[in-house]
Amino acid sequence: MPIIKSSNGINISYTEYGDRNGEPLLLIMGLGAPGSVWEKHVNEYKKHFRCIAVDNRGTGESDKPAGDYTTEQMADDAISAVDSLGIDKFHVSGISMGGAITQKIAIAQASRVKSCIITASWAFCDNYMKNVFEMLKTTRSNMSYANFSHMFLLWLYSAKFYSGNIDAIEESIENNINDLSPITQHAFDSQAAACTSHDMRGSLDKITAPVLITAGGKDIFTPIECSEYLHKNIKNSHLEIFDGYAHTHHWEDLDRYNKITFEFINKNK
Repeated sequence: MPIIKSSNGINISYTEYGDRNGEPLLLIMGLGAPGSVWEKHVNEYKKHFRCIAVDNRGTGESDKPAGDYTTEQMADDAISAVDSLGIDKFHVSGISMGGAITQKIAIAQASRVKSCIITASWAFCDNYMKNVFEMLKTTRSNMSYANFSHMFLLWLYSAKFYSGNIDAIEESIENNINDLSPITQHAFDSQAAACTSHDMRGSLDKITAPVLITAGGKDIFTPIECSEYLHKNIKNSHLEIFDGYAHTHHWEDLDRYNKITFEFINKNK
């Protein structure tokens, strides 16, 4: 796993998948998750694209500096990974916190970003979402990691998917429990701070690349209104709603998600 020194002066790790001659696709995961969590999407994307999955600061093999993080810092970290590979123009896809980071990249690198996918994300946190992140920090610090993982999945998945896919849920919990290097409490808190401080009100009109926004109709973590706000304020955007699914609609309806995101990137080469 390559590690580069970001423009912020910290070590950032990333993994490449797929055809080096394919369209470059920068992949940015959400709160607490390393780049490897893109696996079920990368299995399809790598057939067509050159995928660069970044470990955000605080996760995986990347540095875990003290203090609160910002989405702007993590955007700079991700751009540094692309720069280290000598890539000029690229597509970028981000899930949840990664979608917030994607918004920053789309503005900072407007001349380089060919298209964006923003999944289950937000432009700013209202009081409800601020309290969601505060409660996540508190429960994680007061629960066993196993219990926290179980609780978190109850928030992320729809009741329909959870009830009908209990084996997959149990496997996910087991994988979290057996993770040899789970995100530390301080890094989790630092990333959560980036989530709550993210505020793009008044800036979204600076995004010029084509944008696909996906949202789960049953998402209680980042309610659908968050994605509707993004769609309303990003000029060249399309909103795709996954009715009946939740925050993790990109896994709950994996085939549809992979299909529409592949088609979107392919259309904007």
